[in-house]
Amino acid sequence: NSMRFSPQLAESLQAQGKASFVIFTADWCITCKVNEKLTLKSDDIKAFFIKNNIQIIIADWTNANAAITKELTFHGRAGVPFYLYYPPKKGVAPIALPELITKGDIYKAFVEGNIK
Repeated sequence: NSMRFSPQLAESLQAQGKASFVIFTADWCITCKVNEKLTLKSDDIKAFFIKNNIQIIIADWTNANAAITKELTFHGRAGVPFYLYYPPKKGVAPIALPELITKGDIYKAFVEGNIK
């Protein structure tokens, strides 16, 4: 079950000891759709997120939402797709994943984030 993006949502979940995965996407973004189909909506990854209690946050930039633009800019990005994994530890910086995302990228970010 995903949550809609709002500023500080991932940080507030993190402060409660909860992991989250923020998906910055847009309906017109072809790369986003490919990533969703091949990786994010795969049974393996859906099961992985559930098993590891990782909250999905969807930042839908289809209509150029100002709060999402600000967040992208803060992370040095000009657009979507963009993915951030927030480990379940307060104050640990989120891990940015590649634009073309693989299952391995998600597993790697999870391991890196959880050993910090």
